[in-house]
Amino acid sequence: MPIGIAVLSLLKAPGTGGETHDAAPGLGVALMLGIAYAGSIGGVSTLIGTPPNAVLAGLADELLDVDLSFARWMSIGLPVTALMLVSCWALLCLVLFKLPAKPLAGAAAVVEGERAKLGNWHAAERVTAAVFALAALAWVFRAPKQIGELTIPGVQTLLPQVGDATIAIGAALILFLWPARDRDGSTTRVLDWQHARTIPWDILVLFGGGLSLASAFESTGLTEWLGGELAVLAGLPDMLIIAAVATTFVFVTEITSNTATATLGLPVMAALGPSVGVEPLALMTAAAMGSSMAFMLPVATPPNAIVFGTGYIRPADMRRAGFWLNLVGIVVITATVAARFG
Repeated sequence: MPIGIAVLSLLKAPGTGGETHDAAPGLGVALMLGIAYAGSIGGVSTLIGTPPNAVLAGLADELLDVDLSFARWMSIGLPVTALMLVSCWALLCLVLFKLPAKPLAGAAAVVEGERAKLGNWHAAERVTAAVFALAALAWVFRAPKQIGELTIPGVQTLLPQVGDATIAIGAALILFLWPARDRDGSTTRVLDWQHARTIPWDILVLFGGGLSLASAFESTGLTEWLGGELAVLAGLPDMLIIAAVATTFVFVTEITSNTATATLGLPVMAALGPSVGVEPLALMTAAAMGSSMAFMLPVATPPNAIVFGTGYIRPADMRRAGFWLNLVGIVVITATVAARFG
């Protein structure tokens, strides 16, 4: 965000009367919207990128007895992210704001200047990057990979009981134990409790509540009742049902928390699947991805609220761009999920 705002300062060109005007009209709105939208789109690619993905992984294990691994999710999430990023760029730059295809003088120098202000990496930063890289590799290669006749050993080859949560806890423990120097020269750890307290633990509580809610759905028979009520959709093409699910969650998440939307909606999707003859995990995946596609309103997601606070964006700008990107998201989610589970 600071780099984007610094680049936008270059748009203020002097006028004949000493006033300033935008040298590239529309770039400020497009850039701010792009930053916000990229934050939401990028989170879809991995299980840890956004809370609905983690909720899906937990409920898939709880309700369907399906181990949704890091690598398995990336095989679905990465294509959606790639398609959405390209679509977002094209929509903002070529369709809605029609930005000129010419370089902005001085932009490269501003970006380089902001990067230089960060300085060299400190030892603690290098340790954090290394631990995260190792954790990501362990998540991707947790289970052995079969490529033709070649079997690539995974973490579970040596440690069969290790899961994604075990890897995350192990990485956190390393950061808590690894010594580091504070800015004043005192000895500390790469991660201490003072900073760990700022982690949004409420999301984990909500996540745990979602698992409890899913168990309640099962034990009270609500899952079976919902399945029977929604059986009227049986007979419709699978792609149409997936599209309806994606559409519902894309627009519902505009006015509700994406975590709450996924927590309440995914158990219903698990019940809907058998009733309409569609793989339950396919509907849950479409719902989880749709819960992350909140582009229309400033209150829909924190990235939207942050860029709206810069003053570069009017509510009408976000509604217009977000509506069309919502439609693109529905198409991308529907096509990807149908291709993956078809």
